[in-house]
Amino acid sequence: MRASDVDRDRVAAILREHTAQGRITVDEFNERLEQVYASKTYGELARVTADLPEVDLRAQPARIPAPSPAPRACTRG
Repeated sequence: MRASDVDRDRVAAILREHTAQGRITVDEFNERLEQVYASKTYGELARVTADLPEVDLRAQPARIPAPSPAPRACTRG
């Protein structure tokens, strides 16, 4: 069955997550990303991630930046 742009974008997001987790290198990510956007079928997309564990992107925690420390008041005593 033919894959859509949305399908390719979903697999690209999965690859980004695997790169962030250290499962694949940036070079390997770039190679796989080229394969993703050249893929025309679901089978071709599945082969790109066949050796990686499944990632549920909906289960990923939201990344909230740490708050900046409050400025210190300068007191003289």
